Amino acid sequence: MPLADQLTYDILNDTINRKLELAPYYYYDELLSSTGGVQAEYPILLAEYTFRTIKDVEEYLTLLSQYDKLFQQICAFEKEKAKRGLFMNETSVDHLIEQCHAFLPENSENSFWETTFKERLDQIKGLKKNEKKKYIDENHKLLQESVYPAYHKLIAVLKALKKEGKNPQGLCYFEEGKKYYELLVKSTTGSARSITELQKMTEDRREQALTELNHLTVSTASNGLLPYQTPEEILECLKTKIRTSFPTAPKASYVVKNVNEKLQDFLSPAFYLTAPMDQYTNNCIYINPGNNYNEIELFTTLAHEGYPGHLYQTIYSYSKKLSPVRYILYHGGYTEGWATYVEMLSYDYACPDQTLAKAFMLNQDATLSLYATIDMGVHYDGWTLADTVDFLGKYGISETAVISKIYQSIIENPGNYLKYYIGYLEFLQLKNKAKEYFGNDYSELLFHTAVLNMGSAPFYILENTLSNIITRQTNVITNPFFYTAYLKGMDSLLIQ
Repeated sequence: MPLADQLTYDILNDTINRKLELAPYYYYDELLSSTGGVQAEYPILLAEYTFRTIKDVEEYLTLLSQYDKLFQQICAFEKEKAKRGLFMNETSVDHLIEQCHAFLPENSENSFWETTFKERLDQIKGLKKNEKKKYIDENHKLLQESVYPAYHKLIAVLKALKKEGKNPQGLCYFEEGKKYYELLVKSTTGSARSITELQKMTEDRREQALTELNHLTVSTASNGLLPYQTPEEILECLKTKIRTSFPTAPKASYVVKNVNEKLQDFLSPAFYLTAPMDQYTNNCIYINPGNNYNEIELFTTLAHEGYPGHLYQTIYSYSKKLSPVRYILYHGGYTEGWATYVEMLSYDYACPDQTLAKAFMLNQDATLSLYATIDMGVHYDGWTLADTVDFLGKYGISETAVISKIYQSIIENPGNYLKYYIGYLEFLQLKNKAKEYFGNDYSELLFHTAVLNMGSAPFYILENTLSNIITRQTNVITNPFFYTAYLKGMDSLLIQ
């Protein structure tokens, strides 16, 4: 079987098996989250629904008309969770209610629902004035009759169910919650390692990072950061910096937007909206000003979301024309692990002083590892808030309010931090394997080209595929012609 077909088969087989394993735990899942639930993600996705033709507008309005039905189904799901003793805790309910109110405008005429709709209508050439008014009126009507009532209904249901949440702690306190968490982590991270192995891998990496950090001597006369101010300047800088270590991606445009002021307390610090398959040259990154980024944080965040992170990885993957089914499958460990991996590399791009760059990177590495350890401690080992306070106290973190916020965030989003950190560690493991496979021929460009051309997948599948490529294509390394072709892309290797 050709390697590309084998890879698609292995990924589909893994996806089906994971879904079957998780099927008995259907009601352990949670559709609502204060940092990324349906109620928060859908408005952003709709706000970015591109209007190219009248048909796009009509399809958008059809989606809007289904908003109340969607939320009715979510309410039914939450009621069933409550019946089964699996409903969220009271603090989570309070956060969600507060967030839902943020999506209900005080002045509907000037809400982001209305303004973004009008802006997108303006992009349609030849739209007559009376047609434009008709669509604006229909949009306004649907917001009043479908969207806003959906949020009011959800708020009412959450208030009614608020006292039903019996477990204010981790998943392991639910019946079979520990087993569910094991399966969730496997699915979320794409790692085949046990929780115990992941805990040790995380701890070992943290101790290594902290040891290296303690041995660094950072000059107080450091040159600091590169002199880039705007997000666009930073992204253009990154596009230039990555040229020697990453394969060339297709040309693409992007816009950087700020999260709406009313929503800044409830949405992620930053996020990239995955571009459509047929329009992947048009991209959008959101920055949340409420996060109060300093210079280095903004630079590395844009590396995570833009180049060579999510935006770059997405457009590169689309340009490789993988089997279409692969683009509808999500592998969080690969996607967020890649973005975290390149974010760590970007400290070198941001700081002329390489010692300072390494200090920043090691500090971020160790910080993310703390979140990962807490995630597994809370949901697998049953850590209480007091346990979390004790753990972070060992690292000099003692602000109770901050720790309580971290603890609650991890309660609401089990496994979320592991996508980033375990995914990152698995990329480092894969990198070490690539160095073994390629030997003296190893290069950053070679490794990045290999993992990007294979596309998103669980890590054990990526490692097996990389091993098969080396086994079946030894002439790639020994023959200069094939080696040059290999650096330009592994297309030929994956379609034989």
